[in-house]
Amino acid sequence: MVDRSTLRAAPLQAGFGAALLFAAMAALPTVALAQSAAPAPKPAAPAAAKPAAPKPGEAKPAAPAEGEAAGPAQLQPGQPNPWVKLCSKDGQNRDVCLIAQELRTDEGQVVGSVAVREIAGDPKKILLIAVPPLNLIQPGLRVGIDKGKLEEGKYTICFPNACYAEMAVTDAFIATMKKSQVLVVRTLNMQEKQQPYPFGLAGFKDAYEGPGLDPNAPPPGTGASANQQQLQQELEKRADEARAKLTNQPKP
Repeated sequence: MVDRSTLRAAPLQAGFGAALLFAAMAALPTVALAQSAAPAPKPAAPAAAKPAAPKPGEAKPAAPAEGEAAGPAQLQPGQPNPWVKLCSKDGQNRDVCLIAQELRTDEGQVVGSVAVREIAGDPKKILLIAVPPLNLIQPGLRVGIDKGKLEEGKYTICFPNACYAEMAVTDAFIATMKKSQVLVVRTLNMQEKQQPYPFGLAGFKDAYEGPGLDPNAPPPGTGASANQQQLQQELEKRADEARAKLTNQPKP
């Protein structure tokens, strides 16, 4: 059983959150990431400052209303952005971008991932979700931002190591992600108990509005490290395996 107290955000790396997510959802033709695979160290939480007592006659600051966002989450100084933006061309030569994050334990085990998928010229935006198996399939899952309304997502396919779901999202949903604290995916396990998977939204706005990495671009002759090349090969291998499972064809 996963200890959720040790979950942390991480950029998309080798694992079901990367290779199978891309292959199962047909988001990109090839899965590769020219980015260092070293997991980001968990930043130390800053000491909470004790709020000053209000002066006599001074009004206390109002608490956020129920359902109201607490304000945009901020990355700590020196903290790597857990969100990564990948862009490539689909079969119709359209730009396809994924803004994604993985959720890992302190031991590096991937336990979930989310990705916003956008296709140039298509107004529809899709939130792709990967969670561990052994959840109840029929109820689907729920996605909420901070204390806002829960949205429903439906599973589309399951493998022995992960299940995948998707839900259409609006521009307003994306705008809320940019200015909020956390996106939480909730599943129901076999005992009908909710299982939350929290994805911090710090850095999402920067990744969403920034340039994307091309996962299909060959690494520069002198710019790619051995770790990057190894990561690319591993992701391509996993993507091939996932495609073979989807088509019920044995690997060549």
